[in-house]
Amino acid sequence: AIHDWIEGITLDDFLSNYPERTSDAARSVGHTVAQFSKIPFPSSGFLSNDLSFDQPFTMNRDGYMSFIGGLLSDSLVAERLQRTREPTWQFVSRHSDWMDSIPASYNLVNGNFRRKNILVNPDDDGVKVVGLIDWEFAMSWTSLFDISQLLEPPFSTVQEFEKELTQAFSNGGGLIPEGWSWIKNLLQLFSWCDLLARPITPPSMQQVALERISAIVRG
Repeated sequence: AIHDWIEGITLDDFLSNYPERTSDAARSVGHTVAQFSKIPFPSSGFLSNDLSFDQPFTMNRDGYMSFIGGLLSDSLVAERLQRTREPTWQFVSRHSDWMDSIPASYNLVNGNFRRKNILVNPDDDGVKVVGLIDWEFAMSWTSLFDISQLLEPPFSTVQEFEKELTQAFSNGGGLIPEGWSWIKNLLQLFSWCDLLARPITPPSMQQVALERISAIVRG
């Protein structure tokens, strides 16, 4: 359901105050993503406000290379990436075959699934996800995209969080495919390059995107 207001705190604030409940939070988030994976669409694509397809796309290996190749050829992205552009292209060219390992799945994806956009409500029985904010980048695709976005720093360095998150997603009917570590990197590059292609992206976020892209492609 869509609400104007809902009681809860962001996942970011919750884990800052209660790091000992990381596993509980990760399991709840994984369960939530699994539930979204069960909201089907007839095909993949970016969604408009009325949930119709605003920009269809295909994201197997060839579709991914076409899309990210277009982003890297964009003059604004090239200007912002500078010397990181070529290493990025080399990275995706080497590893993009893993995109064909993603199960064909067309379901609701938030598209900006980050810790500050996830609202939780903790109690004595656990941690419950009660809301997601910022649906500007909603799409129909694979739920792995949302998972990949959440597994950015600081969660990328917390093995416990990723383990519990992906296990809960799998227990809820989701599938973590072979080559997940490469797929995760490819999906994160997709997200950051798309951000750099947006003229309104502020300089602070441009810097974050550049740092994350550099970290991924340089290992």
